[in-house]
Amino acid sequence: MADEDEIKNTLARAEKSSMPLYEFFLGFSPLAVREISNENAYGKILKLKQDIKEGSFAPCVMFEGARPVDFWAFHPKQYDGGLDIRAYDSMSSAMEEYYLIRDARERMAQKTSNLSKAVGNLLSRCERKLKLQMKELADAEKKDSYKEMGNLITANIYKLAKGMKIAEVSDWSAGEEKILRIPLDENLSPSQNAQRYFKKYTKAKNAELMISEQIELNLKETQYLNSVMDSICQSETLEDIQEIKQELCDGGYFKADGSKKHKEIKNGPLETQYKGFKIYIGKNNKQNDFLTFKMSRANDIWLHVKDAPGSHVIIVGGGVKIPEDVIEYAAELSALHSKAKGAPKTQVDYTKVKNVKKPPGAKPGMVIYVDYKTCVIKGLN
Repeated sequence: MADEDEIKNTLARAEKSSMPLYEFFLGFSPLAVREISNENAYGKILKLKQDIKEGSFAPCVMFEGARPVDFWAFHPKQYDGGLDIRAYDSMSSAMEEYYLIRDARERMAQKTSNLSKAVGNLLSRCERKLKLQMKELADAEKKDSYKEMGNLITANIYKLAKGMKIAEVSDWSAGEEKILRIPLDENLSPSQNAQRYFKKYTKAKNAELMISEQIELNLKETQYLNSVMDSICQSETLEDIQEIKQELCDGGYFKADGSKKHKEIKNGPLETQYKGFKIYIGKNNKQNDFLTFKMSRANDIWLHVKDAPGSHVIIVGGGVKIPEDVIEYAAELSALHSKAKGAPKTQVDYTKVKNVKKPPGAKPGMVIYVDYKTCVIKGLN
């Protein structure tokens, strides 16, 4: 351990150099250098030396929210009033906590990223499919022109003969004569050409109905996948991510890992209280279904952001009338746990649980509801 003269000489050399101070003191971290590099660096180093000699340690980990930023053997004054500084009994326990949380957060970030990417790919596939479906629908909407051409060929059939490639016919639909040129199959008779256009009309009409149904299904799937993406964004633990992944496996989007025995995930909704009323918040679609249709009673209050992915929120009534300020508080929670979080204004619908229904065959978390009211939540972050 350096004596006082060595410390003075080293500080003098450091003052003349552009290199950071920790390059001159073996074992000094950037954090330690920042702690002593203001006024009276010499005195601070002597104090640090004395504390080490006497074993006067104060192990701690610095947190920014839930994220561990750094750890040290002493209380760092530079972070007072900024980071959350938590004390530990020993340096080993502080380091263990720091690396345990950091590693868990890194695993969480990796799994969240992987799952978000996979769901993003599914959403992109829905988007590509929708573009093709809209094009097919536009083509099918030409059906009326096929019917019109069949009618015009029939009305002018006395002018036509087999072997013609074009039928020039009169169209009076606009109130005045208009000559139209209709392509014909020269190998068919005029009557057969008319029937060919009528068949194209029927085929386009059926296709229009089928494509419209497919578009509706695609839009519902997109809505569902957006709700899954919102659940991923709101996830806080590895269990949350695993539960969402299991939901997607159950829905046939991914193959379950056959090498591992399925483990039931006991991960419940969030719970809080306000003015004596319990409030529950679903963290994903399966929890939303369980919360709304299993945990809740008919006269409890159900809340959800309007026209956006988000959590189902339940206020447990307990047989008494729920005050408006409690409903407003729960609506704020609904807005915060949704894709609308951070919007200047968010509309939140609420109604009694008995007014919420799940359509047959609907995907997890997807519901319909009636007899609801809407409140507006402003400026939440």
